[in-house]
Amino acid sequence: MKPARLFAPLVVLLSLAGCSMAPAGPAETTPTPASAPVEPWLSVIAEQRASLDEWHDDWEDATCSALAIDAFDCNIMLTTGALKAKTAHITVGGVSDPDSNTYLGDVPEAIEAVYLETVAATAAADEAGDAWSDSGCSSSDGACVGLAFDLERALDDVRAKFTRWEPYF
Repeated sequence: MKPARLFAPLVVLLSLAGCSMAPAGPAETTPTPASAPVEPWLSVIAEQRASLDEWHDDWEDATCSALAIDAFDCNIMLTTGALKAKTAHITVGGVSDPDSNTYLGDVPEAIEAVYLETVAATAAADEAGDAWSDSGCSSSDGACVGLAFDLERALDDVRAKFTRWEPYF
């Protein structure tokens, strides 16, 4: 017999012998929890970031500031900013709230820290937005300027938190 003819049956016999030496019954394995996908979370952040970036660009283009709230456009834009803050807080916070219509599940471990920071920033912006909206401000008196500045700064903080998400995209 040629060596090639002897080699093939020998490989088959050895592989069968190895199989028969396996322990009886299924091998026990420890299940590892599947990592929750972060894509749905990133989608929510991207949508809210785009909305807030658009507001910020409009704010800058109109040359608005906390000192220019006497201008009708700037005053309206602050009210719009307050609504954007509320929407961001409800949307971003809602994805981890089982009672929310936008619930996605438990926060994936990979994004938990940045997510919690973002929720805190959106909550602060929502609070500043409520203070602005409840004030009825329409002039550049000291109290109104302070409220406008607080809202503008809070929205900037949210944008900074949204920027921290870039490595995950």
